[in-house]
Amino acid sequence: MNRLRWMFVASLAGLGAAVTAAQQQPPPQTTPPQFRVTTDLVLLDVSVLDNKRQPIKGLKAEDFTILEDGIAQSIATFSEVNLPDAEVLPAKWMGRAPQDVQVNSMPDGRMVLIYMDERQVNASPFATKSAMDAAHAVIDHLSPKDVASVAFVLDHQGAQEFTTDRARLHAAVDTYAASPPAAIGLVNTLNDLSRLLAAIPERRKVIIYIGAGQNYDIEVLAGLEKMTTQTDASVNLSRMEQRNQYDNMMSLFRVASRANVSIYTIDPNGLDGSSPSSGPKEFLRIIANSTGARAVIGNNSPASEVTKILGENASYYLIAFRSSNSRNEGRFRRIEVTVNRPKVDVRTRRGYVEGRPGPTTAAGVNPALGRLIPATQLPLALWAAPAGADPSGLHPVALMMNVELARAGAPRSERVAVIYSIVDRSGKEHASGRQELTVSPPAGTSETYVASAYAVVKLAPGKYDIRLSAQSIERNRRGGLLGDVVVPDFAKDGLSASGVFVGEAGGASGRREELATLLSVIPTTDRTFAATDPITAVLRLYQAKQPAAPVTMKVTVIDGNDKPAFEKVDRLAPDAFAQGSADYRLALPLAKIGSGQFLLRLEASRSGAPAVKREVRFAIK
Repeated sequence: MNRLRWMFVASLAGLGAAVTAAQQQPPPQTTPPQFRVTTDLVLLDVSVLDNKRQPIKGLKAEDFTILEDGIAQSIATFSEVNLPDAEVLPAKWMGRAPQDVQVNSMPDGRMVLIYMDERQVNASPFATKSAMDAAHAVIDHLSPKDVASVAFVLDHQGAQEFTTDRARLHAAVDTYAASPPAAIGLVNTLNDLSRLLAAIPERRKVIIYIGAGQNYDIEVLAGLEKMTTQTDASVNLSRMEQRNQYDNMMSLFRVASRANVSIYTIDPNGLDGSSPSSGPKEFLRIIANSTGARAVIGNNSPASEVTKILGENASYYLIAFRSSNSRNEGRFRRIEVTVNRPKVDVRTRRGYVEGRPGPTTAAGVNPALGRLIPATQLPLALWAAPAGADPSGLHPVALMMNVELARAGAPRSERVAVIYSIVDRSGKEHASGRQELTVSPPAGTSETYVASAYAVVKLAPGKYDIRLSAQSIERNRRGGLLGDVVVPDFAKDGLSASGVFVGEAGGASGRREELATLLSVIPTTDRTFAATDPITAVLRLYQAKQPAAPVTMKVTVIDGNDKPAFEKVDRLAPDAFAQGSADYRLALPLAKIGSGQFLLRLEASRSGAPAVKREVRFAIK
């Protein structure tokens, strides 16, 4: 719970900054179009599909008819959005090797939240694999402009905040493990997620829930189906428990519609022998259908449906109208959208709830969800790497924290506050710091420049979260980022290694000097180099078991077509570890391998111990 509270508190500034950013910054002139929708307008995402479930493009506002409770409505704003196709990566490593420099960039495509439910009545290997396959498929088929996040119903330790780093998303999915059923209010948590996503306006937001749903009263589900599909419908529920279930679901529909969130549902159990109209399956259908999405149920290969899910909402229409109906607090307003084309499927939410439909769930029931959305007014970059072993058992970890500042509107002298907090998986803080930087725009014509903070902290072996935040005092702008670092157990592992330091040999000044002396290289967060740059990669190796054994170092540089551009094998003799460790240094062969995207892979191996692998992505311009 300590970790959950920390993540919730840390997220408050991030969420506030995200909202402030949306209010202060001019809308970017990119896809999707960014138009303001005031509170008296109803905003719809509308997908129009042909009989092969392919999006129909090029429609105009006059092609659409919108009915609210059977009454035609006038369209106030209309825009077509076409996202680029899913990125086909030329090399497998591009989707699986994480960036060692973590950033908080948020492109302007969809926000896709993969929400995985670990609860299973029986620990079914089929359902576990099916759930993970579906989640991996979502990541593999994202558009280049999309950002995505992974969250879990029960275990939040493996969650990944919104990022463009596909490898980190895949790694988060790999932490999924089936658990016994637990009493979790799934409607409440979906409500919370929708509220969090509402902090980022004017984006298409998609929640993809992967799980078996939950038992829900069939009478309540039938009433919800009636209310959301029939004009002037009424529902009579006799028991208080039924009424609460109904009100909570209507609250979810209200929050999701105002947040412009579609909730797709995927049942990983496939054809499990249960009734297709059982409570959990009807639960999945009603949530998806009522939020303009669809449910994947009774499919033994749900991952095969992912391309259809993402494809149908990659091209869509943003339509807003001002209701001509009189307001009635708490009433469900049914929406029907048609187009003047034959044999098409028009997908949008069934309607919206005015005001508050009875009791509503409180945002923040699960504080861990608050960590999912970074603040992006200031672009941030974080490099964190263990630098070696210390006899005390608290090992040095190097931190480089960059704040990107725009030259336009920059004051002559600017104060930038950089704050970091490092916590373990239980939420206990192990290190923190604050640095006040004073910077001025350097000579040159570049659109941006960087203010950098450096630190060395001492941490015991384990995995840690790093919450980084920064503020420009004069510009009153903020940024946030949640990163991570893993510290090896140097004293116990038969073979272990520091992180990879990439930079130039030589001395440094100021706070950066402390980092430069750790592995005798001035580290940089730059990962794009010129062919003539004198760049060296260094890591430090340790052998805890004595006597020391020979260590084989295999170096491979893999190009953008998954082919080796450079290979080398070195051997470190046992006496190289006479002082307890051995440094391996590699001058990157930048001039020999041409331009493009590359992966540096360093693999250390010795007899009697698991191999150690380190990877760094870089580019040559």
